[in-house]
Amino acid sequence: MSRNREKWVALASLVVLLLFPAVASPRIGGEVKNILVFCILAMGLNVVVGYTGLLQLGIAAFFGIGAYITGILTVSQFPFQWNFWPAMIAAMEESAIA
Repeated sequence: MSRNREKWVALASLVVLLLFPAVASPRIGGEVKNILVFCILAMGLNVVVGYTGLLQLGIAAFFGIGAYITGILTVSQFPFQWNFWPAMIAAMEESAIA
């Protein structure tokens, strides 16, 4: 593929990604977010298992710790409900400490 065509494909992909939340239903948007989160987990496992050949399940444990902490901090039943991004940063810090 030529360099010019790659730029147009990248630009078109970016436009589609930016317009997707405006035209999609919230249910579809939630499903896409879940798919993308698990894609990130799969890429991390690919790096650990595929390139090193070692089966380490620590990445799944850190994924679970981060998800649990983010869920606790963002749920509305607790009086200290946080926004998503500060909760995500706190979850990353706690996963790094673990």
